[in-house]
Amino acid sequence: MVRRDGAETRRQRIKELSKKLQGAKNLPIKKLYALVSINFGLTSEKTLEYLEVLEQLGQIEIDREMGTVSWVESEIEEGKSLKTNPG
Repeated sequence: MVRRDGAETRRQRIKELSKKLQGAKNLPIKKLYALVSINFGLTSEKTLEYLEVLEQLGQIEIDREMGTVSWVESEIEEGKSLKTNPG
């Protein structure tokens, strides 16, 4: 059995969650927590942490008032490096 470090496991889970959310519109957060718990064994707190990472990347929008998550077309494509402007 291959052992992965924590950072690699976290990266893989966020990537898988991103793939599962593609195309989602107004998905109830409570339903998402349940699905992620079943698929990944994560708590709602850890799920929210992962969702916030995807939100910061611009891949999803979290509507905290309505309690929903929606996919947003992202300019960051998988496999492309993130380059920062040193200026």
